[in-house]
Amino acid sequence: MKNITYTEALQLKNPIFLDLRSPKEYDEDHIEGAVNLPLFSDYEREVIGKTYKYEGISQAKFLGLNFLSPKLPLLVKEVRDFKEKGDVVIYCWRGGLRSLVFGELLKMVDIFVYRLEGGYKSYRKEIVKFFESPLELYPVVLYGMTGVGKTLILEKLAQRGLKVLNLERLANHRGSVFGHLGLGPQPSQKRFESLLYHTLQYLVGEPFFVEGESRKIGKIFLPMELFKKMQSSPVILLELPEDMRIKNLLHDYQVENLPIASFLEALNSITPYIGRNKVEELTSDLKEGRFYQFTKTLLRDYYDPLYKRSTAYLQNIKRVLKGNDIDELVEKLVNYWNEHHGGYLG
Repeated sequence: MKNITYTEALQLKNPIFLDLRSPKEYDEDHIEGAVNLPLFSDYEREVIGKTYKYEGISQAKFLGLNFLSPKLPLLVKEVRDFKEKGDVVIYCWRGGLRSLVFGELLKMVDIFVYRLEGGYKSYRKEIVKFFESPLELYPVVLYGMTGVGKTLILEKLAQRGLKVLNLERLANHRGSVFGHLGLGPQPSQKRFESLLYHTLQYLVGEPFFVEGESRKIGKIFLPMELFKKMQSSPVILLELPEDMRIKNLLHDYQVENLPIASFLEALNSITPYIGRNKVEELTSDLKEGRFYQFTKTLLRDYYDPLYKRSTAYLQNIKRVLKGNDIDELVEKLVNYWNEHHGGYLG
């Protein structure tokens, strides 16, 4: 076993990171591409922690050994299988007992692995350092009223070979009061930052398209340095007819397939902005299946006025692109990009 830093691990020909932490720890965040090979289950880790707190470290170690012993043959076999594919790098939370003990056990059966110094925490420090430093990023920010289809436009631009940063996909949220509907849970803040960090590695020093966002997407916050960079970057304003925006939203949200209760909860949260009478009108439209009218009212009475009050982006507009549908906007963006030879639109 040899201890190496995260930077050194990345220099290996084919590093395979094995995360020895519990599934809950792994789900909160992990090194990108790492495989979870937990030495202890979430329950076992909790019991060991309580034992350490109330009975001391020796008893906690003994309990951990009892939990680990029956699993060792299978764990060792899995590591051996991974060794056939690349250089195995094991890590735990902070490079402590879990990775040290397991690494020594592997050494006893002649399996050589690398051990990450500082564990997950050393990897996390790299991410924090990255986002606290001045970022050499050149975003071109897409703005447009709700329903223009900015997220789908980014996907189509990526399919055409253009560089994009799709923040809403990374955050698993559409960035509005209804943005969580029909989607699974959002990642943790740390997991989002990890995903963002690895995406940005391919964008540093290069111009790319990104959707204009507030700093908060659902429960997730954008790193301040990135948010500041986006606020001062060139803007392209996208426009579509209202009817097409409504159709885009109906297609995106699949309103007819979602429980009405989920919409009602979100509706109640915007009562201070549109009033109780308007909420009751929207509720009636939902219950009666008038989804087109529901969406139209939301746009006219909530989203569009909200968008128009947010004018910070206006000073940086470089071009206004109008289209009849998303595909037309995509073509105009591709042409505009080629017109600048992929250069920064500043």
